Amino acid sequence: MLVERFTTARNDADYVAKARRIYPSDKRPRTLLILGELMRSFNLDINAPITENDVIDLLHAAMPVNCCDFVLLDGPWLSGSKK
Repeated sequence: MLVERFTTARNDADYVAKARRIYPSDKRPRTLLILGELMRSFNLDINAPITENDVIDLLHAAMPVNCCDFVLLDGPWLSGSKK
């Protein structure tokens, strides 16, 4: 279900345009801000594969990134990494 919603958002031109121009702001809770930034690359690249596991990883990463100085994530999370 989450992947379908992600796919719908990625195929919505208005949503993608908003994702391109929105900037982080203190007006949102920090965890939601972090989750939005983690989701941004998936939203902007409609050809990037996304699985249920990726979505769960996004949710599991948001809180530790908010609370911890260091977070260990799987290899696919490496900057510039391709699946």
